[in-house]
Amino acid sequence: MMQVPSLPLVTGIVSGAENGGLGTNQAGTYENDTNQDINGAIMETLKNHTFRYGVEDMILQQGTGSLGQQGGSFSFSNTWTTENPNTSACTGCGSDTASMLLGLPTGGTIPTASTAFWSQHYIGLYFQDTWRTTTKLTLNLGLRWDYESPLTERYNRFWSRYDETLNIQPVTAVAQAGYAALLAGSGATNTGVALLQQLRPDASTFEVEGGIMYAGVNGTSRDVFNPRYKYFQPRLGFAYQIRKNTAVRGGLGRFVQATFTGGSQEGYTASTPFQPTTNNYLTPAATFDNPYPNGATVKPTGNTLGTLTNVGSHTSFTDPNIGRPYADEASLYVQQQVRDYLFEVGGTLNLTHGLGMGFQHNIPTGPVYTAAFTPTFNSAGYPVDTLAGNEQVPNPFKGAPYITNGIENNSTIGAYQLLRPQDPLTGLLTYTAGKGRTNYYAMNTKVERRFHDGFSILQAFSWSKRIEENTFLGQQVYRVVIDKSLDTADQRFNYNVTPVYELPFGRGKRFGNGVGRGLNEAIGGWEVTGIYHFQSGTPLNLATNSSFWEGKDPSLGKNKTPHEWFDTSMFEPFPSRSMTVAQLAAYPAWTGVQNLPGYSYVPPAGSTQATKNGVYQDFTTWSTYNQHTFGNIRNPYTTTVTLGVRKSFPITEKTRIQLRIDAFNALNHPQFGNIDTTPGDAYFGWVNGTTTPTQVNQPRSVQLEGKLYF
Repeated sequence: MMQVPSLPLVTGIVSGAENGGLGTNQAGTYENDTNQDINGAIMETLKNHTFRYGVEDMILQQGTGSLGQQGGSFSFSNTWTTENPNTSACTGCGSDTASMLLGLPTGGTIPTASTAFWSQHYIGLYFQDTWRTTTKLTLNLGLRWDYESPLTERYNRFWSRYDETLNIQPVTAVAQAGYAALLAGSGATNTGVALLQQLRPDASTFEVEGGIMYAGVNGTSRDVFNPRYKYFQPRLGFAYQIRKNTAVRGGLGRFVQATFTGGSQEGYTASTPFQPTTNNYLTPAATFDNPYPNGATVKPTGNTLGTLTNVGSHTSFTDPNIGRPYADEASLYVQQQVRDYLFEVGGTLNLTHGLGMGFQHNIPTGPVYTAAFTPTFNSAGYPVDTLAGNEQVPNPFKGAPYITNGIENNSTIGAYQLLRPQDPLTGLLTYTAGKGRTNYYAMNTKVERRFHDGFSILQAFSWSKRIEENTFLGQQVYRVVIDKSLDTADQRFNYNVTPVYELPFGRGKRFGNGVGRGLNEAIGGWEVTGIYHFQSGTPLNLATNSSFWEGKDPSLGKNKTPHEWFDTSMFEPFPSRSMTVAQLAAYPAWTGVQNLPGYSYVPPAGSTQATKNGVYQDFTTWSTYNQHTFGNIRNPYTTTVTLGVRKSFPITEKTRIQLRIDAFNALNHPQFGNIDTTPGDAYFGWVNGTTTPTQVNQPRSVQLEGKLYF
């Protein structure tokens, strides 16, 4: 019965047990990786050229599986030991523990987990020419091409491709009849039905389309994704000595990332339920000792159902031509040596392409969405609580075969879902395509003094900017707009300095060179070190598209305070249902609330209705494309100081003991949480979003340790 013999999980008898019960609960996955590499390289020198040629061939294989609850999961209650198991037990009647001692669970299951054996072939070819054109100039010219085959699974136990236009005929046949009956209903009493009669009046268009395609079935490719052969990666680098202690270096190139992406093994798992009784707990049908007396287990369907597997449960799929992410990089640096110091300044650029983005599919047009969710009012001007798109209508999928998302058991369904053009059963589909990008550029400087005369220092400073183009603005039902904005992980300034100083006292040092051994033990062998790190805060993601925004830069500059980090008066929350007419009237004119449908509605005097205003329904169709990050509105910066003292005690010429004391956050500088950016919150715009900010970093801590060097 068990794939991997293990202890079952027992629940219901111990409250507050670790991991939810006694026994094995959700064990991890197991994996066995094998790589087979063949590499060949040739180096050839011709005059002032050094040529390198090479080839790399790899076969990557990975076997995976999941232990999970391989021993099964069984729950116990007082049902078997109460006076009447078919009524609510009285207080103190029955015992969970007694039921366990009798070996009579009330529920349980044993899973069958999927296993896989993935394989991928990789081949790479490269050429490089290191060309010393003059004594001062060296060029590096190179080209790499590699091919990474899509993953395959030895026994085709997966799917990764989805046919959006495939008609799931057994479900469509039932659903079309149900939808025709729905259209024949009264739109006068159900606004959802009226919406469908207006926007989808032809039952013949009501088809369930979209099905998974298993690898190797009906000609479907065994590859997880389609192969791509275009990844040529040119590289150029140079180093030029301007004068004796001055050099300039730079380069550019394309670098393609490796991937190892498998498909979904849906259909290759199963679960065998435990059946405690067949006669309302009069007698047990199975026991803990023998949970499956008939030996029957639920076998995974695998790919036998094909496109009829879990109909209605697939909400996402990936473009088979998604390809691999790649980055174009360039850098240029100047280095200058002044005595013991090396100064470096330069810049770097990174443009990353091909990042996955989730595009919405199976969505109606903008006008259809607007019609479904435009606010409506009754004859008294009262805003209707349930918009037409949210109105429940008779479910045309009730009783349809092969559906596994539960809709087949419901009597009603939301009207808007039935307006989805391709698959009104599944609803929203997310289609992942490699359209995302990020752009990063930085100026970097470095000052370095290598350890000399007991002192070294490394100082680094960078100014950078990171732009993302891998999210969306607004609602895709109206318009697909890829957001190009400052990345919320951007950190403008980053500064580090790390000095190390060996104090000049004791034998062999500037001071105390001739002291005795005892005094040398006291004053010699001391070293101090430190690390100072400063880092800018990350940009705030402001609610310029999910609330009213005045449209100006909300920065307060130097006038910001912990209780007003930016100009919060430029934001107003969308009105909720409970907001009164008086509160609504206090909204500034720039919000435009006064022009919204229903603003003139006033609840009757003495009314106890939950709806206090007529505009709260106006924001379902709201879609704006405003800037939402600002380079000068960021979370608080972070600064950290670490100090250390070292004392070495020589034992022999090659052996010594070192005692170390390190103080982390040595100045005990507190750092607080991020800024509350939700309009309408009591502490909107406050540091940490509370009256009393909570320190989020560790207070000063001191660490003492010893090391033996030999």
